[in-house]
Amino acid sequence: MDFASAARSVLDGDPRPAPPAPERVSARDSTEELSWLLDGMADALGKPRTDIDVDATLGANGLDSLSAVELVQFLRREHGLVLEGSWFFGVWDQTLRQVSGHLAALRVGGG
Repeated sequence: MDFASAARSVLDGDPRPAPPAPERVSARDSTEELSWLLDGMADALGKPRTDIDVDATLGANGLDSLSAVELVQFLRREHGLVLEGSWFFGVWDQTLRQVSGHLAALRVGGG
């Protein structure tokens, strides 16, 4: 945030600066993460990648709390991506394509 924006924020009665906008990640940039997600979902659910719909939500694909923890462990073990055990519950209602974009943004932003 630049000085003028910070000053306007304070003068308008909000002493907290606005959070920075999240980095935008293109669909092309999240292709690798989508592949990781498919591999992890297949591993956690015990089914082939071809049975997983990238345009359906995590829950619609059969992910539950136990398999979500397995997915977190898979991503850490296979790709070094460190997520909280409950991270996937925050994106439960999103498609795998959308979730892969979040994963890509985490990698780009470092957290």
